[in-house]
Amino acid sequence: MPKLIIKITDLIGADTGILDKFNIAAKICSPDPENIKTENQISGQVILIRIESGILGNFDLKTEIELSCARCLRKINLPIHLKYQQEFSYSGANPPAGALNPDIQYTIYRDEADILPSVQQEILLSVPLKPLCEKKCQGIK
Repeated sequence: MPKLIIKITDLIGADTGILDKFNIAAKICSPDPENIKTENQISGQVILIRIESGILGNFDLKTEIELSCARCLRKINLPIHLKYQQEFSYSGANPPAGALNPDIQYTIYRDEADILPSVQQEILLSVPLKPLCEKKCQGIK
């Protein structure tokens, strides 16, 4: 299973509020290979902040995905800008009270945070329900 690992050794024992910036440039696999084609580069910056319950990530990433137009079925490349926050907790820990989303938990193992599941989830949430090659697309001719 592919991973996108960030080493967070400096943040593990750090005081609350300490942050570290990471530039990301990697190829990622598609979160939904049947409907979304992406083997493109994802790039941008991730700022990780040490919080009491783990690590808070501020993501600012860009990528491009290949979809089919819902009307004419032509292949289109859709640029995606991901700007979001995600909380990571230590392996085996219960989500803390007040967690951003206690149902979805991303964990830290030893001194590594795998951000790929979080990024893939955000890509899926960014895909339009009916992607169009252009607003005035007439459909199949």
